[in-house]
Amino acid sequence: MSGPATTPRNALGTDATEETSVQARNALILPSDHPPTDNARVVVAWKKAFLASGQWPWELLPENIRPQQWSQGLAEKFAQIIITVKSLDDITFAEVVSFIVEQIPKHTRKDTAGVFTPSDCDLARDWLEQRRRSHSRSLREPTFERATLAQRKRSSDRTSPALQDTNSTPFSRKRQKMTPSSPCPDLNTTQHDPVDSDPDFNTIHASAETTRFRSLSLGTPSDKVTPKKAYCEWLSVRRDHALTDLQDAREAQKACTEGLESQARRKESLVVQKQVVEKEVEDAKKHMDQVIQQGTTNAKTLSGLSAIKQATGGNCPDEIIDMFTKFEVLVEGQEAAVTRAKAELETQEARVQEVDQGITEMDVTLDQLTQRKHNQEHCIKEKEQEEKGYDCLVRIAKLGIAGLVEAGEGALDVLNEWIDLAEEGASRRESS
Repeated sequence: MSGPATTPRNALGTDATEETSVQARNALILPSDHPPTDNARVVVAWKKAFLASGQWPWELLPENIRPQQWSQGLAEKFAQIIITVKSLDDITFAEVVSFIVEQIPKHTRKDTAGVFTPSDCDLARDWLEQRRRSHSRSLREPTFERATLAQRKRSSDRTSPALQDTNSTPFSRKRQKMTPSSPCPDLNTTQHDPVDSDPDFNTIHASAETTRFRSLSLGTPSDKVTPKKAYCEWLSVRRDHALTDLQDAREAQKACTEGLESQARRKESLVVQKQVVEKEVEDAKKHMDQVIQQGTTNAKTLSGLSAIKQATGGNCPDEIIDMFTKFEVLVEGQEAAVTRAKAELETQEARVQEVDQGITEMDVTLDQLTQRKHNQEHCIKEKEQEEKGYDCLVRIAKLGIAGLVEAGEGALDVLNEWIDLAEEGASRRESS
């Protein structure tokens, strides 16, 4: 019997198909209208999506939900969804995009309203997984049943009592015997871990179970996909998702910090502008007072010249007549001059009000950004703990029972004490 087909490898030891894929990505050139980015990993994710779909990621989305800025997490998650759809026969890109579009109006946060986010990718990934599980189950169950019947038939034809007794046992009873009653399974054995509450693990678990059963019943070489290995791989995937979410949270915090700094600079500029406008208001007031005072003086002078003119019966010197005419014009224009001075003062006062309103709105924005930054800091702490938690689970799963026992009784006691504390904390959160 010939061995399994192997992937060609080059002189450097990498898969030839992988090298070809990298070369294809490197040969791609982004279109001139691509969204702005200086993140190389975002560009790589875009190119992966293009190679899988023949379209750039933003071209797959309706214009009204296309993000102006693509974070690394968003680009990589959406690219992975596109690659997954490419490998499925019963799901199209249009169906996935339609599902994503349906999620956009459900956003509750103001900063993500109407925007395509990594959370939408997570929902789409879960939706795809449900579709894939449903499709796999419909294909797997009849095959699994036929394999069970064939195994029982072969078992009944054998002459060895020991073999007949072993193989005639229904597989469901075998599984019951192998499944430990303890909620903490021994990951070093090939028994099945009781993690039925998680649908993702159940999919991996069922795949590993089917492979193991076929290797026993059909006599094919086992691919050694044990529940322990599947569980470790599942935990690793969860840890990677947590790490991606952590990176997204840090990028969001960085953007929020930059927004805070930008808004603070704008407020400083408005404060300086207010000082300038307030100075112009003072100047406008002084100018209006001068215009009014000058008008009063001109009116008094005109009144005196008019008295002289009347006293002389109109036979006053030409200089008096010229002065009378000049001040008469000034007094007639006094009302217009005062009106212009008042208009200038009102304009400057309106500018002060506009600047004050801008500063007030800026204070509200700064308060919102500060609160958002505080929330993001809390979110980052949670994501860090989540990533560390999955990392601990991966390491414990790889150690298995044997590795934990080798650590000694004291180490196990400490570990159990920590678990007790974690359970107490979870219990308090549930009761609160």
